[in-house]
Formats: sequence, structure tokens, C-alpha cells
Amino acid sequence: MARILEQARWQGNTTVTLNFKLANREVFTSLDKLLKWFCVSVGKSLGLSNQLADYWDEILGSKSNSTDYFENYLLAEIDSSLVLGLDEVDMVFQYPEIASDFFSLLRTWHEKAKYGDRRSYIWQKLKLVVVYATEDDAWLNLHESFNVGLPIALPEFTQEQVQDLARCYGLNWDADQVAQLMSLVGGYPYLVRTALHHIYYQDFTLEQFLPKSATQGRVYGEYVGRQFLKRQQNRELYTAFAQETSSPIPLELDCL
Repeated sequence: MARILEQARWQGNTTVTLNFKLANREVFTSLDKLLKWFCVSVGKSLGLSNQLADYWDEILGSKSNSTDYFENYLLAEIDSSLVLGLDEVDMVFQYPEIASDFFSLLRTWHEKAKYGDRRSYIWQKLKLVVVYATEDDAWLNLHESFNVGLPIALPEFTQEQVQDLARCYGLNWDADQVAQLMSLVGGYPYLVRTALHHIYYQDFTLEQFLPKSATQGRVYGEYVGRQFLKRQQNRELYTAFAQETSSPIPLELDCL
């Protein structure tokens, strides 16, 4: 996302990054609160004051109000196109009662740029970059309301790609060292990058990071905790996970 936005700025676009982790928990208690936070946050990043009082009509509803706010205020106030990067969108997945409406609204904005009416040119100024992780099952529902645009998936790294990334960190690793790391974390981009980051900053060496070391708990404690919590929330998945990890041989499990 950072590289996309950098390229957009180079082409003369205005860019804004909005990280959903900055929103307080109460923001996600209703669609109205989420969209108000969304509109004001984007406006603040553009250097525009909060004008919600002039555009928010309770009769029309929050989706219509936020559309009006963008169309007649935020987009109208800037001369260039706006490339809006939405980071940590996974936060919205945790609130399915509002997630569907939020993503269907983004889809509507995308479609409005293609209507060919007198307001379409305003919406052609808005470009969205939506970043989310697919490790959460809830992301599947996203495609029902937001299956537009160009999806860019980040697959697992190959051994050659991990070796190239290690070189970017100034680590002159051979194939055996790369294989040792991948024997623990595979090619999962987040896990690979996190390990290389810590090794580069000399928090520990590769040998200290390998199995039978307590180092992984320091590095991946939060990640493992999130995965454990997700499995606890799905009883069937939790049971299957417990069976698989405690068995000395591979198990064939029914589809969940």
C-alpha cells in the first residue's frame, strides 16, 4: 500500500491513509458512528474542518449522509484525485452487523464513477486501496458486497523470495539458512518478515530463533494469541485443531 500511494503522489494525486486500528471500540457499535468517524478522519487528513452538522440528516440515514459528505464537501474541496488507502480493514470484519453495509457503500461509490451522469466526474476523483488479511474467515463475506476493482493477493513466499528478502535486510544467507527459517514459519509473509526484522536488528540470531528456543514466544506471542482466540470462538475448529496438534500422525478431518 505504501508503494502504491507513493506512486500515486508522484503522479500528482492527493493521498490519505486511514488505519482502522486508530478507531476506538465504540466507533464500531453502529454504522452511523463508523461513517461519522470515517468522514471526519479523511477530512482531517485533507486539512478540512469537521462539517458533519451541515451534511448529516438523520432522516436520510448514514450511508446517504456520508455519500453526500464526500461528494459535496471532501471531493469538491480538492483539485486533484484522492487515493484513499484503507489499512487494517480487518477491524471491521469483527462487526458483521455493520461490515456488510460499510463495504456495500464503498462498492456504491466505486459504481457511481461509472454512471456517466453529471456527478460521475466527482466520484472518478476517488480511488480506493483496501488492505486486509485473509487469515480471518470473515474476509470471505467481503466478496459478496465488495467484489470490484483489482484484487492483489500476497501468496506465500518461495525459498528464492525469502532469500531475496533476507538480502534486502543485509543478511547474506545461503539456501540452508533460508530452509531452516522456513522449516519453522513456512513462506507466510508476515511471519517471515517479522523474523528477518528482529534478526536484522540483532534482537537474536537465526540459531536462537530455531525450535527449542523461547525466542518465538517473544516474537509471535501476540500472533499466536490471536489465532488461539479465533479457534476458541469456533468450537468445531478448536476441537479439530486440538486433535491435529496432539496426534503423532496426520489426521483426516471432515470439512468444517
